[in-house]
Amino acid sequence: MKNCFKFIYIGLLIIILQSCTAYRIIDSGYDANSGFSKYKSFSWLPVIDTTNSRYDNKKFREAIINDFTKQIIIKKYVLELDTPDFYLDLNISYNNQTRDEDYIVPQYHSYVYYTHPKYYPETYATKTAYYVENYITINMIDRRTNQLISSVTSEADIDSGAEIPDTFNSITRNILRKFLKMKKYAASSN
Repeated sequence: MKNCFKFIYIGLLIIILQSCTAYRIIDSGYDANSGFSKYKSFSWLPVIDTTNSRYDNKKFREAIINDFTKQIIIKKYVLELDTPDFYLDLNISYNNQTRDEDYIVPQYHSYVYYTHPKYYPETYATKTAYYVENYITINMIDRRTNQLISSVTSEADIDSGAEIPDTFNSITRNILRKFLKMKKYAASSN
């Protein structure tokens, strides 16, 4: 019985950790008039602009494209380079930002540190924190009409100087999951 509870606990922990991601979907939408069911094959549009920075570089873009391609093929879409039904367009952008953060200033009395707020109330100070807003957008574009079919944008705040917080496969899975939810919703509403 103990082993059964261990497996259940480990399984729940894995599910929770997989669902936790620093990148969150902040924007998505689709064209209600386009029938998602008619799209079976895809291809990627070439990368036009890359800043070659820590947050947008060739290696990261290729990892996102390769993993998303692998994930969408698993969902029964076909990679077709010549005449696909739709194109996928990857856009990565980032903005340097600042925010004010409050922190507690320690209170000292007679060289002894007291933390009990009843006797020594906490004092707060503000410092400026620098971070990067990183956006990853994948657009689905109809090849014949050149119209945007759907778009999903994922965003994360990254501390300046830190690595990108998620691996590329967790980012692509979240974006693909949102695409499939939009497809399912569009199919049920028609």
